[in-house]
Amino acid sequence: MPKQDRLVLLPMPEAATRTAALLSDQVNFIEAPAPDAIPVLKRANMQIVSNVYPHNWPYILNFTRGPFTTFESARRRITPSTATTWWTSSAAWRRLNMPRCAEPAVLRPSGDLQIRQGEGARPAEGRKLPACKVTLAISTSGSGQMQSLPMNELVKQQLEDAGFEVTLNVMDWNALLDVSRSGVPKYPNVDGMNASRGLLDPVSAIIKPVATAYWSPAGSNWGHFGTPEADGLVKQIFEEFEPEKRLALLTRLHEYESEQALMIFVVHDLNPRALSPKVHGFVQAQNWFQDLTPITVDP
Repeated sequence: MPKQDRLVLLPMPEAATRTAALLSDQVNFIEAPAPDAIPVLKRANMQIVSNVYPHNWPYILNFTRGPFTTFESARRRITPSTATTWWTSSAAWRRLNMPRCAEPAVLRPSGDLQIRQGEGARPAEGRKLPACKVTLAISTSGSGQMQSLPMNELVKQQLEDAGFEVTLNVMDWNALLDVSRSGVPKYPNVDGMNASRGLLDPVSAIIKPVATAYWSPAGSNWGHFGTPEADGLVKQIFEEFEPEKRLALLTRLHEYESEQALMIFVVHDLNPRALSPKVHGFVQAQNWFQDLTPITVDP
């Protein structure tokens, strides 16, 4: 039973607005505070909590046209900043269900770009890159998008330093959901889409993005990726009922997707939250879903 009589949710898309609302005692609990406001919040005795959980923020790519269709060119120019595959090693269900993925196969492209947290992007020494024009659909904010606009601007800058010519097609979250659900049949001119992914189980996380049976709009293989190898592994996974053998096949599919540079993996979300000192009892789960029933708030 919840310990509070009611819960009021206030939509505040701007991180600075959320932060100001918490500091002014307008709210008791905010998602994704502005990163540069964390020291201010701590000085005001606000609680800063975070946790690793199965959620990442990639660019999902169009495999029907454009520069990302060629494996040895544009996709393999990119080493992501902090995420190189679907999950962090501490994601609970992966730790339990995919033990061989504790240190997954990591994409280390033979190509041109290195993006590292705290550093700029730079071409490999002595290599001149041809220009690649790409259009990326992004949202201003939305479910799990963290600090979407500044993060996308940073990635855009890094990609352009590596020879890409990037156009950001900026829209609200509901419009991006239509791009996501309709897929490349409706949006063939979009080369990639930036949307957070909640990795709830192996089927939604690693099977649907590669199997041709899930090509959009019938499923979540947005960019119509498809190879005989991927479909063959998926078939084996669905037909294998011995747990250890199935886990080995899932692990191989996971590694294969990393080898194929299936997406531009950017970052795993820690989902920072800021809570008033009046708030007690909140435990940030290692999960997309959070239990608010234990929370109490001082008068």
